Amino acid sequence: LTMGGMELTTFWGHALALGMREWIDWRVRDGRTMPQIAAEVEARGGTFVIAHPLSIGDPYCTGCRWRYDDMMPGNARVVEVWNGAWQRKSSHNEDALALSYEWLNAGHRLALTADTDNHGREPEPVLYGFNVVFAAERSQSAILRAVRAGHLYLSAGPTLELNATVGEQHAMMGDALASCDDKSIQMTAHWNACPPNAQLGLIADGKVRDSQSVGASGTQRWTLDAHHARWCLLTLRDAEGQMLALTNPIYCTENIA
Repeated sequence: LTMGGMELTTFWGHALALGMREWIDWRVRDGRTMPQIAAEVEARGGTFVIAHPLSIGDPYCTGCRWRYDDMMPGNARVVEVWNGAWQRKSSHNEDALALSYEWLNAGHRLALTADTDNHGREPEPVLYGFNVVFAAERSQSAILRAVRAGHLYLSAGPTLELNATVGEQHAMMGDALASCDDKSIQMTAHWNACPPNAQLGLIADGKVRDSQSVGASGTQRWTLDAHHARWCLLTLRDAEGQMLALTNPIYCTENIA
């Protein structure tokens, strides 16, 4: 399946317009704002993504760092946290992930994505992060709908999934649980194809709730108090701390914008 898309490249940040098969005027001038451009992309059936928001920027990469104060995240609800190889210093992926945690803690409901950003300059193979999307069908509209819903995990190889259960409720990555006051939430992780000494982390509200070394494949369950976590996700890192896989959050409350 080949999908449409274009990159919006400005002096104050880059963004992706996924699904677009026609030109979008990306120029921010004469009263035209980036929130208006994002709304136009969405109105045409596309998906607007903030790209590498904390990249090294000027003067190394003019315009690469996201500097639109009215789009932090504003009406952009998809943000790229994995750009190129995780260890690529110019992309500042750890900083981008930390920024997404701040936005999630501020009450925004986000979808996190990865992007190779390969412009043909890589001298040797690198471990890119890719989006593994749970879509209803293999079509552009279904895939973009699933991305916007956060029904995906990011990976450089391993499988990594997170699911949640409260009573009769079941949630996958990107979903929000209905009111679960005074109830315990069971979080379940599944992983496969991990290298030796990989480290699995449960992140709740931006903090490491649990971290453990895992084998090549397995399942782990945690029981959380609904009062002590608004959102949770999983990270999977290698022995040196580089990201191998990352899930999207599950929201432990519906009261998130």
